[in-house]
Amino acid sequence: MEKVRVVFIGCGGIARYHANHLKQMDDVQVVAVADPMEDRTRSFQEMFPGAKAYKNHREVLADLDELKPHAAYICIPPFAHDDLTEIGFIEKGLALYVEKPMALDINKAKKVRDKIMQYNAVTSVGFQLRYLSFLNEAKRFVERFRPATIYANRIGGLPGVYWFNNYDMSGGQLVEQNIHTVDMLRYIFGDIKRVYGVAANNYIKMDNYDIDDHSTCLFTFKSGAIVTVNTGCYIPPRKKNQGLELNVERSTPAPNYNHIMMISDHAVGLCDYFSSFTEWLDTGESNVYTDKSDYGFTADRTFIDAVKANDPYMVKSPYRDAYKTLEAVLAANESFKTGKVIEL
Repeated sequence: MEKVRVVFIGCGGIARYHANHLKQMDDVQVVAVADPMEDRTRSFQEMFPGAKAYKNHREVLADLDELKPHAAYICIPPFAHDDLTEIGFIEKGLALYVEKPMALDINKAKKVRDKIMQYNAVTSVGFQLRYLSFLNEAKRFVERFRPATIYANRIGGLPGVYWFNNYDMSGGQLVEQNIHTVDMLRYIFGDIKRVYGVAANNYIKMDNYDIDDHSTCLFTFKSGAIVTVNTGCYIPPRKKNQGLELNVERSTPAPNYNHIMMISDHAVGLCDYFSSFTEWLDTGESNVYTDKSDYGFTADRTFIDAVKANDPYMVKSPYRDAYKTLEAVLAANESFKTGKVIEL
């Protein structure tokens, strides 16, 4: 195909994030945009002259014969996904880029995953951190030094959208935001087999707010790694505290809550959350791996290339794999409610 024809379902902030990337690609044409807020669709039409405007995905689906798109970007809040949001496009042969979290009901996500596998569709989910090149160095470091206990934090504030504060609409902070950290952990350590968590609301008191403002989860990985994930939304966003601390082999804890920290008797690895990975070896050698690229652009570029090649395996975060991350965070929510350990 000469150009990949794209439709946007949802024209909010995360959609604009992707749109700014696609705008830079000569081989992409945005042919339709859909959002119930007309000011948003008008703004996208200014960015992509000639794109048709719709109110929702159902209107777009009804007009596919005219639009002839190759791919759809699904950039809507978690609660807004219905039975046709993804499946309607898959059955018409489109590739999908779906923003996280893909659903708040694991059975609904399973239906989408199964349909994707049936059609062998090209898909990507918005776990852009997987495209940080130095994470591959972190993975190699971890493979050498067998991590045992890991601590992960994401303590920040409220994002400022009304639906985030409603549990039935967002799923809470672990599902809506800190899912990025859980996915990064899966990318480094492999699949999760067991989840246990506790959560509470002790700080934020406001109308129309019913999510937990802090939680602690214990994720047990099939590889043997054990990860404690702390999540909170009770401090100003500009002061957010996020990162991973990894203790490997016979190591000593080294708190560093803005970085990924890996320490052992043999080597030390420090991974800045978004810019670099550094390792210090017992030989005295040190290596610094950096990535100053726009990893979000790389994620979008990889998806477009996969659509052109019709190759679902080019993408680092396909729906079939992202489903496992969603399953883990939704299991944590179940554990919060029931007090039980959840086996995956």
